[in-house]
Order: sequence, then C-alpha cells, then structure tokens
Amino acid sequence: MRFAEFSWQGVEPGLYKKDPEARWRAVARQTLIGGAEGTPFHLRYFEVEPGGYTTYERHAHQHVVVALRGKGEVRLGRGLGEPQLRGRGLRVAERPAPVSGGGR
Repeated sequence: MRFAEFSWQGVEPGLYKKDPEARWRAVARQTLIGGAEGTPFHLRYFEVEPGGYTTYERHAHQHVVVALRGKGEVRLGRGLGEPQLRGRGLRVAERPAPVSGGGR
C-alpha cells in the first residue's frame, strides 16, 4: 500500500457511511487496516472536501484525528476544537467528533 496524491494506492475509496439517514456531505473513506485482518483496531483515511462534514458520533473507544492538508474543525462536546488542524494530531477520548472541511 502506497500513499500518493492524497490517496492510498490499492485501496478503493468508499462511501463514508452507507446509512441513507446519516447526515454527512462530501466525504470519502479508505479502510487501510481493520476488518479482514482481524485487528482489534481500524485505521481509516478520510478526505473531507471543502464544505463537507462528517456525522456527530459517539464511540466507546478512543480515536485519533490527524489532518494532513487543508483546514477544518473538530467538534468536541459542545464546543469546537482546533480550527486549523493541518499537520497536527488530536486524540479524542470516547467523545463525539464530527469533522468539517473548511478548505484546502
């Protein structure tokens, strides 16, 4: 698996969510690890286009958000997290975490 042009070669991009009732827009998802390998964790790569956003979720597990390019916001609880995430990581400890794409 090789990362080039902000995509993982050999990994087909898929829908962010399959649920037609879920509220999201302009998000692509690539599952890099998890599922077939039987690992106790998943590693996913998401592309959130400018103006796009993910759902507001709760997970029973911790997860990490790392922004590789562009700018956006991560919502933690009732407030917004870092509006400029590029090049930074953010650990989310069992809290909701929608992401919105503010541009490139």
